[in-house]
Amino acid sequence: MKFIDEKGRLLGIINLIDFLVILFLLCLIPAVYFGYRIMTTHKPLPQEGRFQDVLLHCQFVKLKPEIVKKISVGDKNRDLRKEVIGEVIEVGKIEPDENDPVLKRCGVLLKLRLEFKGANLSYKGSSIDYGSEFIFETNKYNAVVKMSEELTRMLKVRITLKELDGRTADLVKVGDKEIDSNGMTIAEIVTIGKPTESFREFELSRGNFTIGKIVDKKQIATEMILKCYEISGEIYFKGEPLAYATPIEFVTDNYRIRGFLSKQYEITQSNNSSYSFDDFQSEKDEKHLK
Repeated sequence: MKFIDEKGRLLGIINLIDFLVILFLLCLIPAVYFGYRIMTTHKPLPQEGRFQDVLLHCQFVKLKPEIVKKISVGDKNRDLRKEVIGEVIEVGKIEPDENDPVLKRCGVLLKLRLEFKGANLSYKGSSIDYGSEFIFETNKYNAVVKMSEELTRMLKVRITLKELDGRTADLVKVGDKEIDSNGMTIAEIVTIGKPTESFREFELSRGNFTIGKIVDKKQIATEMILKCYEISGEIYFKGEPLAYATPIEFVTDNYRIRGFLSKQYEITQSNNSSYSFDDFQSEKDEKHLK
């Protein structure tokens, strides 16, 4: 019996070309399936935090004399995965330590990989700011680092709360605060205007835009104090750059709403004439505001 007859059929049953097409599809299905499983199973997990390499002026303090000789430009601090999270960029003058003349200190410019965890900035898992201390570990020595720069900025800015329903608009009041996971105030309303109709700018093509009214929604002009960080000349709030047209989420025990930096100062009226910056919760924050 011929495998292919005079009509081109395999075993007299199916056309050879049809058979080859079916065979190709049968081979393709497993390849597609396992390819999909590989892509979905081995996707890299997203990072828990947001990282940024930043140049910061610091001091190596409490240095033993034998350690001083080992410090040089290019020294690196690595994490458990051997990735560089800190590097010495410049080394300054060696001086006696202010607390112990036997020990030494020196100014250093470090490049550190900082991480935003929620609203706070940290290095190697610990929150940092002016005066913070942490350990810089290299394969030659360990040194205590003291921060010489202040990164925290307490900013009073105009923010318009947008697209509020009637119930939420009634809840918004002076003194409303957002509290971080450590129980510290990171945002607070200090003055507030009257609810008005909610408008938004909508971008069109070729750089044009239009302004539209959001039906049945309100907006409220406010002044708020935000706990921000200044990194490389850019201001960050809750880990995101503070910029016009970028929404800011404000979360209290009673509501979660979005606001936008005002393009121009809008008239607001304080419902608390006795308000002062000293009412901001954290003692550290009060110190910055004075």
